Amino acid sequence: MITNKKEFVSEIIKSFRTTISSYRIYPPNSQVVLNNIAQFYQLLNEYLSNFNTITISCLQDKIIIDDIELKSPHESFVTTTFKDHNLQSITFKKELKAQELPIIIDLLSKPKQQLLTADKIIETL
Repeated sequence: MITNKKEFVSEIIKSFRTTISSYRIYPPNSQVVLNNIAQFYQLLNEYLSNFNTITISCLQDKIIIDDIELKSPHESFVTTTFKDHNLQSITFKKELKAQELPIIIDLLSKPKQQLLTADKIIETL
């Protein structure tokens, strides 16, 4: 049960940042990466069990999750990651499977130049 939605989405952003950062530093199968992905998935799953979808948006250098604007120390990392990949938002749905999350994190952890085309991203997803 989520008692404070703003604090909970702040934890999701913190986990999102930590997961992408660890994916950039460590091999994908390292325990650090796997633990971070599992924690991020657990947070998303708990949120999605209450709200069905979650949309992380970056608008005018602000992070907005669903209806909550966040001010957090992780804000610039997330907005930079979104800008680097020409993203305005990402929506996760209740049907998100654990094996899908590492694919998304992998794409967001790579420099845009390594992602050849939008078709490659869609093919990967």
